[in-house]
Amino acid sequence: MQAMWEKWFQLASLGAITCLMGGAIGEIVAIPGGADLSLEVVNESAAIATACGHTPSESLQSRHAAIMTAPGSSLTSSMYRDLRKGAPVEVDHILAT
Repeated sequence: MQAMWEKWFQLASLGAITCLMGGAIGEIVAIPGGADLSLEVVNESAAIATACGHTPSESLQSRHAAIMTAPGSSLTSSMYRDLRKGAPVEVDHILAT
């Protein structure tokens, strides 16, 4: 169960920031406030997992925060790539409340 929540933490934060901001991590962090916003999404995702009783490990949170703020990164989520193609996205399954 912990591993599933940690995977959700990563998927939800990456999917949310790339879809909402419409670009790759490197593009997002290149704009003023982009890295801070990305970290806010990471922290919110961690808070949700924690509220559900499955706090992501500190090492995972640290590694993921670095990935989510990496300058020049071409990383995008599969949700973002599907959105760009006009394909169905998993937003209700991953991000819906």
